[in-house]
Amino acid sequence: MSVTLISFCPDQEANLVELAGTFNNWTRVPMRKGPGHWSISLPLAPGQYQYKFVVDNIWKHDMGKPTADDNMGGRNNVIMVEKEQEQGDKQDSSVVLLTGGCGTSKSVEVFGECDINLPDLPVGREFHSAHYFNKQALICGGDGSAASSCSSLVANTFEHHSNLVEDRKAHAGVVLDQKLFLIGGWRSYGNNNLTSMDSLPTSAMTWSKETGEMEIGRDHACAVATSSTTMLVMGGQPFTNTVEEYNSITGEWRMRAPMLGDGSWGHSCVYLESGDVLVAGGWGGSNLKTAQLYNVASNKWSMTGSMNKERYGAEMVISNGRILIFGGRDSSEALDSVEEYHPDNKSWTILGKHMKTPRFCFSAAVVPRSMFN
Repeated sequence: MSVTLISFCPDQEANLVELAGTFNNWTRVPMRKGPGHWSISLPLAPGQYQYKFVVDNIWKHDMGKPTADDNMGGRNNVIMVEKEQEQGDKQDSSVVLLTGGCGTSKSVEVFGECDINLPDLPVGREFHSAHYFNKQALICGGDGSAASSCSSLVANTFEHHSNLVEDRKAHAGVVLDQKLFLIGGWRSYGNNNLTSMDSLPTSAMTWSKETGEMEIGRDHACAVATSSTTMLVMGGQPFTNTVEEYNSITGEWRMRAPMLGDGSWGHSCVYLESGDVLVAGGWGGSNLKTAQLYNVASNKWSMTGSMNKERYGAEMVISNGRILIFGGRDSSEALDSVEEYHPDNKSWTILGKHMKTPRFCFSAAVVPRSMFN
C-alpha cells in the first residue's frame, strides 16, 4: 500500500475537520490541524476512491480537486491512487506555485490542496519563468532588474540562487535531460529576440550558454519536453507560427510542422500522455481562446475545443493528473479564473475555485505539497 496525503483548507475557521470516503465505508476520521490547513495520511491500495470532508458536522467537498456526482444532488471528491513504487512509498500530491505578473510583480500564492502563505518575491518579476528542478522551485529572469537572476524557494523563503549568462525576459523554460534550459526571450539592452539558450545542470549553481541556437529568435513562445531528450518551441514574437525541435543528444535544432493559422504569442502549452502537445490562448491579432493539438509522432496539428475565456499571458500546467490553465488577460482585464481541459471530449470547464489575485504575464510551477510541510 501507498501512504497517501490528503489535505483540505476550509473557507472559514473550523474546530474539527473529518474525512470519510469509500476507502473506510464512509466512517468519519479526524484530520490533523496544521498552519492554514487540515491533513491526514492514509495507507491506500491502488485504485479510485471517493471522499468528502466534514467541517464542524457539515459535509463539504474541495472545489479545487476532481469531483464526481454523489447521486444525492451533490459532489464527492475523487482520488486515484497509483501503484506504489516501493513498499511504504508515500504518494505526495502537487500544488501550483504562482509568482509575479504584470501589476502583481512581487505577489506569490499557492493553488491546490491548501492555502499556504508565502512572503513576496524579493524582486518584482514579470515575463519570467518558474520551474521545479533539483527538488527546489526556481524563478528565473523577467523584466527590468530581475532579468539576470534566479531566485529559489528555501524553507518558505525566497533567496538569490544564481545569475544567468544573459538577461532574459519573456523566455521559455524546459527541464530536459537532467538540465534546466531557458530558451530565447528578449534581451532589453540589445533590443533583440534571442536565439540562444542558457542551461543549468542538476546540482549546479552556475549557468552555461549552450552552443546550439534556434533558427529563429523569439520571445513569448512556449516550450515543452516531448521525451527525455527532445523539446519543442512554438510560436512567439516576432509574430510567427513556426515550430522548432531541439535534440539534447545531437545539440541540434530542426524545423517541424507550423502551428495552424498565422501564429500566436503569449500562449501556453503542456505535453499530454496521448503524445500530443496542447497549446492554448495567446495573442493572434486579438486575445485568443482557441486551442490546438500537435501530434508529435505524425508531425500534424489539429484544432481542439476552445476555452470559455480569451487568455493572453496565461499559464498551463498538469497537476495531480488535471490539465489546468490559470489566469491570463482577456480583451479588457486580468483574470483570476482557472479552466480545466478534458481530453476525452476536448472541452474546457471553469473551476469553482479561483486564484486569489488576477494575473497575466506571470509564471506557474507544479511543486510537491510536502515542500510546505
